[in-house]
Amino acid sequence: METPQLLISDRKTVDLLIEGLSLITEQNDQLKLVGHGGNVTRCVEIGQMLCEEVGASMVDTKVSSEKVFGQPLAKIEITVSLDARTKLDRENGTDHQIARGPSKQEFVNYSTYQLLIADLLERHSLVVYGSKTYTNKNGQKHKTDGNHQPPPPPSPLFTLYKREGKHYMKLLPIRKKPQDKPGQNSKPNSKDRTGDNLREALSRCGLFPPRNWHEIANKLSKHDDVVLGLDTNVLRNAFVTAQLLPSLSLVEPKKYVHTPNWILLVVPGTTMFELEEAANARTEGGQLNYTGRAGFRALQEILTLSENVDISGLSLLIAGEADPVLDAKSELKSISKGIEALNNNSRGHHSYKVYKSSSGDMTIRSQFKNMLRQLDFHKGAYFITADKTNAALALAEGLQPIFVGSPEYPRLNQEICLEEQSPIQQFSLGKLLYELAVAFGDFRITTKDKSFSFALEADKKGESLHNWLHKKLRIHNSDLNKLVNQYRGRFDLKKAVSLYQSLTKDFETVDWLAELTHAFEEEVEDFINEEEMI
Repeated sequence: METPQLLISDRKTVDLLIEGLSLITEQNDQLKLVGHGGNVTRCVEIGQMLCEEVGASMVDTKVSSEKVFGQPLAKIEITVSLDARTKLDRENGTDHQIARGPSKQEFVNYSTYQLLIADLLERHSLVVYGSKTYTNKNGQKHKTDGNHQPPPPPSPLFTLYKREGKHYMKLLPIRKKPQDKPGQNSKPNSKDRTGDNLREALSRCGLFPPRNWHEIANKLSKHDDVVLGLDTNVLRNAFVTAQLLPSLSLVEPKKYVHTPNWILLVVPGTTMFELEEAANARTEGGQLNYTGRAGFRALQEILTLSENVDISGLSLLIAGEADPVLDAKSELKSISKGIEALNNNSRGHHSYKVYKSSSGDMTIRSQFKNMLRQLDFHKGAYFITADKTNAALALAEGLQPIFVGSPEYPRLNQEICLEEQSPIQQFSLGKLLYELAVAFGDFRITTKDKSFSFALEADKKGESLHNWLHKKLRIHNSDLNKLVNQYRGRFDLKKAVSLYQSLTKDFETVDWLAELTHAFEEEVEDFINEEEMI
């Protein structure tokens, strides 16, 4: 059997390490690390970590040159072997039990669900279903019919399986949402978001880059130093970590010199205001709706970039003062929504409280321009947005806009080899699972023969920023027990979690992160208490 290959990209080193371990099976005890261009150094570092932290041994190293997108790039291939006993191997007779608390559901680490479900895929084809309930973009459940029949179960989103060591996906037709009866006060915003949520999740995984990704990377790589203003939609789509940074590492207009070597990301204050509004979008039960989860995901993107330990040559700055007018507008909208909710309740309609984000595109551009004036930096300064209108207005105002085009998604029932899908990075099973949880709140996985089923969900209450920063997912203890009992993988889950947590601390600025997380949790608790009092 061919040696499994891990393509190194500009992503979190610890995540790449765990994804590499998940490729080790009973049939394969070797792993080939491959790095191109700007990823050569990171490839060597991960090879060193596998040897020192896991106990692997290097058996072959090959340095060469390979044409990538028409230009020659340095290439390194490092083959490591785990044929001998490693530090993570399970002890004979252990049952892989991992720590559980008193609650019925537990948050599990990225390393745990990556290893568990990668092992499950070795023996089963999986069918992935969306959220347990049909909801619209505001988190409102669709109404049942007059006989009070519950809505039908969610339709399957796609099938996932392995063949000859590669992952394959087949998108399935999505069942239409239940329709409200005529006269039940249907609203335009009741559009079912299932298809949109799935496409956004696949894009945030890095599987489907925008059509113009190579053009964007070429433009930015012409400069040694660049300053990038980020629009709100760019952060919501996780474009920087999922698409931009991995693509820049594969473009080298200057032979043997990788550029840009310094990137300053500027987040306008109005963007932060819009994200704060989004992160506060909750159902009346206190759970994050789709807008709220997208807001938390954008905050996770900012904090991941701010850590700046694992990503060299990158700085992030929040520019522009808060505008009290925006706060006043937000309060007026909240009051309007509250009055509407009271009116709906008086008519017997079930309603939810939602904070609708404001449109401050002009203010966002203005704050970025003011920042550029203070820096006296214009060459290599760009404003990145996924909004065509915003890009056009930025150009009219004298900025250099970069429009992020939409990806080209596959057709229904088309078989996709995920290892060959993205030209800039390798498929990550753990990242796909996490982004599905962000998009749907919760989702269910069933083996194709229906012998096994379990559900995963995100931190839908926003209980801790720590859960979002470290991509933790919640699973019911009974489902976790079933997964652990059928686990046949080589590595001990407790040891893998310990290694993951230890290395994660090394790559984070722990002091300010812990302080920020504590303050955020107190704010969320106050918010939930306030909602309960109302």
